Amino acid sequence: MVAAAIYVMLPGDKAPIEALASLPAMAGNGLAWLCQIIAAPVAYATAAWRPPLLLNETVESRIWIGFGAAGLILALFTIARAVIRRDTGQSSVNFIGLALTTFTLFVGICIVGPLALTRGKPPEVDAPRYLFWTTFFWAGLVLLLIARAEKARWLRWIGFCTPLVMSVFAFPSHQQWAVHSKYAQILATDAATSLINRVRDIETLKIIAPVYTELPYMVAPQLRAHRLDMFADGLQDWIGLNEAGLFAGRQKPEGLMGTCRVSKLVQCDNGAPAARIVGHVTTRRHIPRIVRSTISPVAWLVDKQTKQGYMTPNTLVVIDSNGIVRGVARSCGMSSFANHVLFQGKFCTTCILGYISDYNPQLHYIVRSVDDNVLSEEALPVQDDVSNNPNS
Repeated sequence: MVAAAIYVMLPGDKAPIEALASLPAMAGNGLAWLCQIIAAPVAYATAAWRPPLLLNETVESRIWIGFGAAGLILALFTIARAVIRRDTGQSSVNFIGLALTTFTLFVGICIVGPLALTRGKPPEVDAPRYLFWTTFFWAGLVLLLIARAEKARWLRWIGFCTPLVMSVFAFPSHQQWAVHSKYAQILATDAATSLINRVRDIETLKIIAPVYTELPYMVAPQLRAHRLDMFADGLQDWIGLNEAGLFAGRQKPEGLMGTCRVSKLVQCDNGAPAARIVGHVTTRRHIPRIVRSTISPVAWLVDKQTKQGYMTPNTLVVIDSNGIVRGVARSCGMSSFANHVLFQGKFCTTCILGYISDYNPQLHYIVRSVDDNVLSEEALPVQDDVSNNPNS
């Protein structure tokens, strides 16, 4: 409060008297925003049970300020009661609950204090980085409830059932954010694949640099030189090698199946022609009996690919008719079982995306899987329908 008073009295657009006159309004706005931040996890969890179009309407409802105020009053009452009685050391659960609640209140005040000085409602109040802290606030209140239930028998069932009910209540929002994060991760993997192949594909790279599209191309040489980020696995070292010298020529049957095609013509970072390839690829591998017996009950219901032993290779190489590796392709790296169980089958686990550097339409290209540092004996031809029809 002292820092806020000093800040508004500094020379600026408003006179000190006008600045002091705005302090009550700023304090009121700050308190409302604090209550909004406290209730934000509950608001977003509630919005996940409603249609997506009603997300903003649900989260911005004024009812959550009252809900947050109720939680704030309850927390302040509990903290004051513990300070007066000085009994925080009698129960470890009670102590942890008080610590979480007090800590998150201080964090909330530190967040709201600078925001109130902007004299306007900031959009950052609902940012996920703030919701992370206020989730601990409600976790602390639940721990306090459990600690209280140890002494009051009538609270025991409430204390035991509340965490279970909260888990069910929050699951839809967790799943929605998980789908959003996984989708962003898949797009980022595709963008990283373009940088590994030294290809300039602005459309794919937008997920990394939506505004300054040239920035990744400026940083990529440094990352490549120090083998950082997407270059840490050394996939870029394969490009230009002979197929016979890759992994000392080790090959094994993988049951590679699928289709690959050229989807777009692009350019390398040196201006040479390149091509983006996409496709659907699977391999049939032996799944250990103990793993199969563990996942079979669920796989039998939701996942035919895992039940039949099909998997998608994580990494593949593109080889031209001269036996030279011309590019690398990758899949999303998620099993079909996890896709169906965790994400309700919303992602394509068999899809791959890769590039062909120094692309020559006169040559024939094939794709082989290279998981476990072994080339697959099977190869998939790359179909090219774009060179003859660039507008397709």
